[in-house]
Amino acid sequence: SCCEHSNVDMGELGNEVSTALTSHDANLPSPFEVLAQDNLNDSVDPAIKYIVKVLAQNSPHRFGWCYVWFDELFAAVKLLIQQHFLSNYNSTFAEYYYELQRKVVGKSNANIFRFGTKISFKTLAVLVLLPYIMTKFKSLYLSVKEEADVSTVKSLSKLKRAIYYAYPLVHMSWHTSVLYYNFMFAIGKTQFHSPFYKLLNTKLFVKSPLDSLYNENIIYLFSATGITKLCTQLMTGGVHVGVFALQFVDWWYNSEGNEDLKQMLSNPIPKPPENTLKETKIPVPSGKICPLCNKSRRNETVLQTSGYAFCYTCVYKFVNKHGACPVTGYTTNICHLIRIY
Repeated sequence: SCCEHSNVDMGELGNEVSTALTSHDANLPSPFEVLAQDNLNDSVDPAIKYIVKVLAQNSPHRFGWCYVWFDELFAAVKLLIQQHFLSNYNSTFAEYYYELQRKVVGKSNANIFRFGTKISFKTLAVLVLLPYIMTKFKSLYLSVKEEADVSTVKSLSKLKRAIYYAYPLVHMSWHTSVLYYNFMFAIGKTQFHSPFYKLLNTKLFVKSPLDSLYNENIIYLFSATGITKLCTQLMTGGVHVGVFALQFVDWWYNSEGNEDLKQMLSNPIPKPPENTLKETKIPVPSGKICPLCNKSRRNETVLQTSGYAFCYTCVYKFVNKHGACPVTGYTTNICHLIRIY
C-alpha cells in the first residue's frame, strides 16, 4: 500500500543516514567533533568581549579604549594565536583542543602551515580577516538600519541602501552554505564540513599519535633555551584551562541574561504608575497612541527619563532637535531611548 511504501522509503532514508554517520573515513572527525570545535571557536569572541565590557564599565579610564577598539585588538591577538597553532600543530586553537589537524589535499608537507607560505596567508585571511570584515559589515548595517527606522529607506544614499539590502542576503548566504556543507559532511557526501575548507582545499583529520610525536619534536627543535621551552609548554598546556574559562564566561553571560528574563517573565505585570504631573507639555492620549503624531505607535520606544512611549521616528527627531522629553520637558538625550521589541 501507499503507507507501506512510504514507511519503506523512510526506513531506507534512515538507514542511509545512519550508515553515513558511522561509515566516515576513520581519519575524518565525526560531525559532533566538528560541531564542537566550531562552537568553541564561535564562543571565544563574545566571551572575551564580555570580559572587556565588564572591565570597561568598572574602570573606563583604564579599559574603555580596549572596548572601543575591541574588534581590532581581538583580530590582532587572534592572528598571533592562530598563526602559532597553525605553525606548530597544523591546527587552529579550537581544532587543537579537540585533537584535530588540517591537511591540504594533494600536499604531503607536514609543516605546510609554517609562517610565510601561501596557504598560511590564505588560511589566516579566512580565520581572521573575513570574520573581522563581517563584524564591521554588521555594525555598519545596524547603523544604517537605525537611520532607516528614523526616516525611510528611500531617503538613504545609494551606498547605504546597498548596505541595507546586501547584508541580509550575505548573512543568509553565509549561514545557508555552512549549514549545507555541515549536513553533506554528516551524511558522508563530502569530506569538507565547511565551504571555507573547500575554498582552501583543506580537510580536517583526527590527529594520529605519529602527528603528535612530530609536533613534540618540532617544539623541541625550536625551543633552544629553557625559558623558550617553558613558555611554549605553558602556552600549550594553558589551552585547556583557557578553553574552560572562556566557555564558563560564555555560559555565565548567556545564563545571566536568561535568568534575568525568566525572573522578569515570572513576576506579575505591575500596574502603570499614576500620573503625578499636574500639567504636561502636550496632551497624552490613552491607549497605544503616540503623543506626538496622535497615531498608533510604530516601533514603540520608551524614554528612560520619563517613562512615556512614542513612535521611534517621532521621539528620535524630537529629542535630537530639542534635547527634552516631549511630555515632561525633562532633559533627554538619544541614549535615553529604549526601543521595545
